[in-house]
Amino acid sequence: MTGLKRKNHESPAREVDETGISTRISTRALKTRHVLSWLESNGAALNDLFVDESPHGGLGVFTPKRVGASKAVFSLPRKLLLSMDKLQIVSISDVLSEELRAASREPALENLGAAPLWLELMLAREMPHHSFHVYATSLPYPSPDALSWPVDRREALLTGTNIGDSLLLAEKKLAVLFKVHLAPLLKAYGLTDAANTLEGFIWARGAYLSRGFPTELARDTEASSSITNRGSLACFVPFLDLLNHSEALAAGWASEKGGADARATSGDSTSTRSDGAGCAKVHWDVTTDAEFLTFRCGDITAGSEVFNTYGSKSNEQLLMAYGFCVRRNPEDVFQFRLAIDLSEEPCERASAKRLLTLQAALLRSCPTDSPHFGIAKDGLSLVAGPYQIRRGEAGGVPPSLILSCAVLAAEHEELDSALLELSDDLDISVDLRAFEILKAQLQLHLSSLEALAGQDADVLEEPPVSRQWDEKHMQNYSAACYREGQREILTEAMAELSSVLSVA
Repeated sequence: MTGLKRKNHESPAREVDETGISTRISTRALKTRHVLSWLESNGAALNDLFVDESPHGGLGVFTPKRVGASKAVFSLPRKLLLSMDKLQIVSISDVLSEELRAASREPALENLGAAPLWLELMLAREMPHHSFHVYATSLPYPSPDALSWPVDRREALLTGTNIGDSLLLAEKKLAVLFKVHLAPLLKAYGLTDAANTLEGFIWARGAYLSRGFPTELARDTEASSSITNRGSLACFVPFLDLLNHSEALAAGWASEKGGADARATSGDSTSTRSDGAGCAKVHWDVTTDAEFLTFRCGDITAGSEVFNTYGSKSNEQLLMAYGFCVRRNPEDVFQFRLAIDLSEEPCERASAKRLLTLQAALLRSCPTDSPHFGIAKDGLSLVAGPYQIRRGEAGGVPPSLILSCAVLAAEHEELDSALLELSDDLDISVDLRAFEILKAQLQLHLSSLEALAGQDADVLEEPPVSRQWDEKHMQNYSAACYREGQREILTEAMAELSSVLSVA
């Protein structure tokens, strides 16, 4: 059994070969066929699932037959998971400098702890004898994440946006990490100068971000546990990573260690897209007899594409990891940084420095929902953030940002008093000046985004699925979708602030 042959698939007729893949296939599809054969030769049970062109773009996984609720969709031997405990390369944790460890607090670099896995993937791609060579060479090159986009396109599409700034910083930090610490290590493992490149390192990082799965999938856990989908990435799961994303599915995983009849432990797992196709949310459990990962889901109709969900993510997160965006994404946020510059203030430098120090101390006490919040001082200027501004129905402007703007609006004496009385909660009055300060800074961001509104509208008129798959068009569409979402959030925030100011 190949696990790939098309049976009674009722999609539009097209010529297929014996593997069930369209004969109008790309190089990547050919490599995918090889990896499926590799999986089955190593004990994977793919149960007639096949790979073909997806109506949503690229390749997708389909089932030629109905799969009943709680029935196994496919299963993989645990030995086929590439995880941190299977590394052939030595740990590099000791060679990472404190400076680069600190850099991992940046949103674009928060996964630096998995760098050994990225290096292993580079080795696997270049070394034919590596046990994961077939898998590594099947992955798209370059990776789909935004940092892997061609530099000229990335600059043209994302310069001046929050994600553009984050990617520029990430590229610089990764270049230092690679040149100083990692390139010599890879050379010692036999990678030639041609293969041992920053480009290859960024490819491996992008593959990890777009295809990584929770570390719990690679563990033999005794007790059932709830796992947040893609919360803590630490392993590659071949074949599972071929499933496309569906925002219609709820995020989450459930696991149960048991025998051949073990079942997924979470609740309802089936949802329906507007086009009527069944979307299966994959659950997993580990059987005890053969150490398999067995993936089960809700009922899937014959001929349907099998989907996964990448979780509830903002467009910035989706673009950072997967290179695409979801239009009208309810999880979208605008990462706002509050700027202060006292160099033009009509006061003595010593007084301005003391005022800035007071403001920084009080800003640190303002609660935020961002794990990456920080304050950077440079002379008489300061930048604090990010603050997460959401769509109106999801919370809009966070109270912590209003409170922070009140700190900027307060007089020197009030700041002194607030600092002296500071306990768990910051006690400072919020007046209209705080709203005016915030509105003025948000308007600067909105104005730069509005300059591209007409161009974005033209691009968004034609979604990428309406034409033959085109990477360049997909990047254009994703960037336009991202900017549109940022404009919508800022426009709603400006309306919220204007409403407060108009009442006053």
